[in-house]
Amino acid sequence: MEINEKKKILIQHIKDFVRLSEFLNGCLITHYNLKYSNLLFDILDYNEKAIVASKKKIIPKNGIIELEGVILKYSFHGIGCYFEYGNQVIDFDYYPKIDEKVVFLFSINKIYDFIFSIKNHISYDKEELYSLLEELTTDGVVKNLSIEKFNLFYLKSN
Repeated sequence: MEINEKKKILIQHIKDFVRLSEFLNGCLITHYNLKYSNLLFDILDYNEKAIVASKKKIIPKNGIIELEGVILKYSFHGIGCYFEYGNQVIDFDYYPKIDEKVVFLFSINKIYDFIFSIKNHISYDKEELYSLLEELTTDGVVKNLSIEKFNLFYLKSN
């Protein structure tokens, strides 16, 4: 597979990762009725509501929800949330607003595990994945946030 083709496929996986992150986060907000639940939540960005509710012990840190016959398991951790939705695994970190929007961060391991969960295989190892992500950073598609010892990435807005 040509490198440009691999980058295109990775970009699509990252977009899928972001869409699913937003969807699952929204499911928690809807399930726990956090959209307009109190004044604290009215001042938060929509995508911050679930993690703040978890930190404030308004919603359980771990749980299982059924969505149209599909089981959604979730577990908040540190600054993120781990989900199992059907056969898909997604683990992201919340990040405060960048360009007026809360973004969902991912690490090499998190995007690798997500791709593996939806494909049941992955055509590159983590070293090549990191190299591709660095190229996408240079291309301006993703942004790398080096926070302490962590390399976290997010999809830049178009």
